[in-house]
Amino acid sequence: GGQYVLINISGSLLYDSGKAKLKDEALPIFSKVGDIIKTYKGYRISIIGHTDNVPITSGIYRSNKELSSARAINAAEYLIDVKGISPSNIEWIGRGEYDPIADNSSEAGKSKNRRIEIRIYNSLNTN
Repeated sequence: GGQYVLINISGSLLYDSGKAKLKDEALPIFSKVGDIIKTYKGYRISIIGHTDNVPITSGIYRSNKELSSARAINAAEYLIDVKGISPSNIEWIGRGEYDPIADNSSEAGKSKNRRIEIRIYNSLNTN
């Protein structure tokens, strides 16, 4: 509900395949994103992790739901710990493969679906 500003970031830019930790080389970019978010004081920030539909077969995450959730949590923790965004204003959500924006039948489509969405909700419209 409500209107929001959407920042959409490619998963491969931020994370190695199957991993949820922000890549070192992604930190300068994500830091700039954090600076943008900081200008929206008092707004509700929603961080949503998305994956493609390829089942996870190895690694520490059992499913795309877990991986997308862990990625969203790590992104949120960076914004809280490094950028000083209030934890009470931020939420983290893992959507796995359930909100695709492209067709998973092609590599290009899968790549588009692997992403982090940051939604900055208008503070007057939080319901």
